[in-house]
Amino acid sequence: MSKLCCSSCSLESHGTGWVVPDYNTHRAANYFFLLLASVLLLYFRCFPGPKLMILFALGYWIGTEYITPDLDTNSKAYRRWGILRIIWLPYKLCHKHRGVSHSIGLGAAGRIVYFAVVVFGLYWIVCGYQPDVTRVLESIDMLVFLAGIAAANAGHILLDRLF
Repeated sequence: MSKLCCSSCSLESHGTGWVVPDYNTHRAANYFFLLLASVLLLYFRCFPGPKLMILFALGYWIGTEYITPDLDTNSKAYRRWGILRIIWLPYKLCHKHRGVSHSIGLGAAGRIVYFAVVVFGLYWIVCGYQPDVTRVLESIDMLVFLAGIAAANAGHILLDRLF
């Protein structure tokens, strides 16, 4: 990665010809989008209640910090998983950066499904049975949480496309 203009510039070239915002710019923009959306919801009195707002914000935080479109590279988000990043290695090896992982709909859905398969698979190995996945997915709480992850991923990808 090389800075394009100066040491304080937040745009980087990854040797691909793409000029993209760096990691900290993605994080700052995502949190700005979340704050702006929250203020607009309050202003227009569309507040869905504290529980759903917290679940969405938690999903958004996880989508910004841990389950990002950059898990297919040796990114800070990938390294943040520590020893557990091993679970993302097959995903990283199967996805070319800026491929389907940077698709607004398919990218987030693919990461969520991949992670769910890993988590439910580990659950099955440890506990000897599979939890009722349909009950989990029918929960409005889980859908709001997953929407937070998807929204954070969409913000990341839109910021990439702007630059």
